[in-house]
Amino acid sequence: MLFDFHDTLAELVGGTERVVASEIGAPVEDVRLAVARAFDERVPLLRAEGVWPGQPGVMFHRLYEHVYEFLGLEADPAPVVDRLNALFWAADSYRAYPDSAPVLRRLHDAGFRLGVVSNSDFDLHHVLDHIDLGKIIDVAVPAFLHGVEKPDPAAFDLALDGLGVAAADCWFVGDHPEFDAVASHVLGMTAVLVDREDRHAATDWPFPRIRDLTPLPAMLGLA
Repeated sequence: MLFDFHDTLAELVGGTERVVASEIGAPVEDVRLAVARAFDERVPLLRAEGVWPGQPGVMFHRLYEHVYEFLGLEADPAPVVDRLNALFWAADSYRAYPDSAPVLRRLHDAGFRLGVVSNSDFDLHHVLDHIDLGKIIDVAVPAFLHGVEKPDPAAFDLALDGLGVAAADCWFVGDHPEFDAVASHVLGMTAVLVDREDRHAATDWPFPRIRDLTPLPAMLGLA
């Protein structure tokens, strides 16, 4: 079984979106919409330039330039981006969701091999150790460090190869509808969308949608 990391297994202490919005100094919903717009309109241009995801040290600065633009902020985003990078890279910035460790330990004890695939630009192992998941995670792929990103099949293939399984024999659990659930479903994996804030209830997805990880053992036939 493969999992996304951010906002699936763990979040920044204080809530990922709330922390980012607080650093920028704008309402959470405004920041959410600005980030979504930047991904839709500007990240394709950064990909064409070879900046995204090929230059981790540059790409987030460029992304947040566009986020600031869409928010109508004229300040230089560099200091905020540097602070956010420091937060995202620090293990003690994270906390696991209450359901994460019990569910993953149940799956591990039942014989499932577990992995993580994240659009991250830092080594995930020290963070997984900090939130007490490191010993039961067999493979952890920070896709940006490999020059790829979800929903690119290459990001998933890195973890599938590490686990030694085919896509058809693997589940993928993540919070992003397109990058996680749709992308893994298209590859032939059994996809599950984790919708912790109940944002996607109105959409008729071709895969299960759960509010947290608690239902997973039963979905896998475990008592």
